[in-house]
Amino acid sequence: MHPSATATVLLLTYAFLSNVALAVLPHEPAIIWYGPRLGIWTTTLVATAGTVLAAAVDHRVLSPLFGRMARGNSRSSPLSA
Repeated sequence: MHPSATATVLLLTYAFLSNVALAVLPHEPAIIWYGPRLGIWTTTLVATAGTVLAAAVDHRVLSPLFGRMARGNSRSSPLSA
């Protein structure tokens, strides 16, 4: 069974969107849908790649934000003096 490129890209995109920090999509229905169509290993690898990509983007975007928030809070704390 050869997976179609379109279905693979759609699954990757859906896995990314359903695993970012502010996700509004559940990922389980996509896994159940694509499992029999793409094959279990292709579905597993593509969905995992989307999840890892979402985690990398979350870390890249949110880590500096949390760092700035922590530095800002430590300066304004009365106990920091």
